[in-house]
Amino acid sequence: MARFKIYKDKSGYYRFLFKPNNQLITLTSEPYTSMMGCLKKLHFFKKHAFNDRYFVRQKAECGSPYFTFEKLSDGELLATSETYLTFASMEKALNLVKKTAKRAIIDDLVYAL
Repeated sequence: MARFKIYKDKSGYYRFLFKPNNQLITLTSEPYTSMMGCLKKLHFFKKHAFNDRYFVRQKAECGSPYFTFEKLSDGELLATSETYLTFASMEKALNLVKKTAKRAIIDDLVYAL
């Protein structure tokens, strides 16, 4: 089952990650100073993740494709995916995110790295 997890990174910021198949981390959020701020952005992501307009296909300096999730109103970056070997594998992962995010469980225990 798809799952969101919240964790505190080494710098003390809160982030969420998303595992659409409960195994591999597909994307990670930007850092937030508070747990509430992180949860607010997580809920925004969850509500809008089905909509392709929020996703931006990117290409890393090494040439690997990845995608980002950005708010349409102001272009704020909320989350970034892992990089992929091919455009097709990135699209497959992106479609899995869009399909599973809305019903994903939120594990609100805060994990520390």
